[in-house]
This record gives sequence, C-alpha cells and structure tokens, in this order.
Amino acid sequence: MDKYQPGASDSRGFGAMMLAALKGVALAVGIAAALLLIISFALYSTGDPNRFVVPSALVVLALSGVAAGYFGSHFGGNVLSGLISGVILMLLTWMLSWIAGEDISYGAALPDPYSVLARLGIVVAALPGALIASRTRNRTPKIAGAPKIKKMKIKKYR
Repeated sequence: MDKYQPGASDSRGFGAMMLAALKGVALAVGIAAALLLIISFALYSTGDPNRFVVPSALVVLALSGVAAGYFGSHFGGNVLSGLISGVILMLLTWMLSWIAGEDISYGAALPDPYSVLARLGIVVAALPGALIASRTRNRTPKIAGAPKIKKMKIKKYR
C-alpha cells in the first residue's frame, strides 16, 4: 500500500502496535495510581473506609482499563493496539497479585472466581476506550514536504 493513500496509517507493524500498547499501559498505571491516591484520601475522611475499599478499587480498575484502551488506541492508530494494551494491563495486575499473594489482591471480599472476572473486566473496559480513541483520532496522513492547504476566501458580490 502506498504511504500517501488514505488509510495508510492503519497498516502499522506489530512492533509499533506493541510500543503504542506499552505507552497506553504506562499512562493507565499512572492514572490508576493517581486515582487510588485521591480515593484513599477520600475514603480516609469517611467514618468507615473499609466498607468502600473494594467497590472503589473496582471502579479504579475499570477506569484504568478504559484509559489503557484509549491511550493504546490513540498512540497505535487502531483498536487492536488498545485491546493489546488492555490485555497487557490485565496480565500486569495478575502478575502483581501473584507476586503479592492471591489473597492480598482483592481481599476476602472478592473470592477467586470474582477476582478472575474483575481482571477480565479490564479487557472488556479497554474496548470502549479503544473505540472512543479510534473515532476521535485525526486519521489524515501527514505527508512530509506537502504544502498546507489554505481556505479560499469567497467574496460576496452585492
């Protein structure tokens, strides 16, 4: 495919998609850390913070999945890189909970099948983020050295 044809930016290599997915995961982890910090301060100010820990952690998990899908798709230019970003984030949370011990990951509030569903929910949440980014991204290819097209001024005659 010629690189000057419309839609040529969609045919990216696997390495570029993985790099975009890793950028999306990095930003999603940063957003999740910031959200967890904000929510921890908010929960600390309530009377019984233990009651809201698991629901707020699940909300942060879902929002970080949406962010991973959005940024992965934004940097990659297609929905597949956003989904790859969600899968990488899911594997990252699984590995971190495996290292820390499975009972620490979501506590006794979520038994083992529900923690698996929560991790799969990351990939499901990454799909809307990837679709939003693919719809809002400017897909016109940038041609090096091409002159900029200026709007023509139309004179009105009375």
